[in-house]
Amino acid sequence: MGTLVTVNAVLAGFFAFAAIHYAVQWGLSRHERILLVFSVQCALYAAFSLAISSFFRARTIPDAQATLDRFVTLGVIVHALILQFYAELGGRRDRAFRALVMGGLPSLPARGAGPLATVTPSSMNVQGFAAALQAAPAPVPARVISSIVIIEKVPA
Repeated sequence: MGTLVTVNAVLAGFFAFAAIHYAVQWGLSRHERILLVFSVQCALYAAFSLAISSFFRARTIPDAQATLDRFVTLGVIVHALILQFYAELGGRRDRAFRALVMGGLPSLPARGAGPLATVTPSSMNVQGFAAALQAAPAPVPARVISSIVIIEKVPA
């Protein structure tokens, strides 16, 4: 797991630098809104990289579940922001759909809809699972990890 943590730490630094760089570029121009959107997107990518690296270091199931909730929530917010980025890049004017997605997706975790994904013993590493079994007083129930649906535009 050391390699995954290292790679995600490097990615977090890369995205943090990009977020600062494009925020400064937006501050100098004030006309290019896409620079601001890209800066916020890079900042969220940096936070996501740090959150997923803490998931890789988790040793117990409650710790893994807490970090999983954190980075899945960030992932949902990033997906909503990607729509805004592509709409700005392409000059789209469909504001009702964008407002629906930008308001709907990030509010899923806030509404208390339960965890968007759950940690199962098979999804953790062997050492973390052994430590979780020693710490758990009862058998750990296994749940199905939710799937992510990706919708793509099919070329005509």
